[in-house]
Formats: sequence, C-alpha cells, structure tokens
Amino acid sequence: MRIASILMTLFFVNPAFSKTTTKSMVVEENTAKVYVKEMVCKNCKKKIATEFKNNELAKTHVKKIDFDLKKRIITLEFKKGKSLSKKQIQEIIKKAGFDA
Repeated sequence: MRIASILMTLFFVNPAFSKTTTKSMVVEENTAKVYVKEMVCKNCKKKIATEFKNNELAKTHVKKIDFDLKKRIITLEFKKGKSLSKKQIQEIIKKAGFDA
C-alpha cells in the first residue's frame, strides 16, 4: 500500500513523471507531438502555423513549431517554464480546420 502511495505521488506531483498521452498526441514538460491525420500539404501546414502564430497563448508559450508532412506530425517546443494543455493545442488546431 505504501509503495502504491509513493508511485501515485511521483506520477501526479513530479512533472518528470507526468505526461498526457492520447492516440494522437503526447504532451510532455517541454514539448508536444501531435498527429494530424488531415495535414497532408503545405497549405495545411500554413493554416495550422498561422493559427499558432495568431493565438495569444501560443505566442507566449510556444518557442518553435516543426512540421513533418510525411508523418503528419507537429512538434511544439515550449518556452522555458511554459506549456500548453492537450485541450488548448486541440482548440488551436481545430480553429485551423483540423482534428488532433
């Protein structure tokens, strides 16, 4: 019982152990990787990049965005001490017209 309590504390309190994972997204302390099934071309990339560029929260939290069109993955690198939640990232991508 004590070991389970310690593991639960580590998982929920320590950011090194906590990460949000779904089938299409992994959000960690400094980065997020998002699979966007419909992102297949440069215009798709441009729409999503524009939404992140125009979003006030993303402007203050995202340091760098990389796109891999072949794998359909967006990698977000967060500024030191900043991050976005899975829901915030999904909302930005949805505003661009895509599901994440």
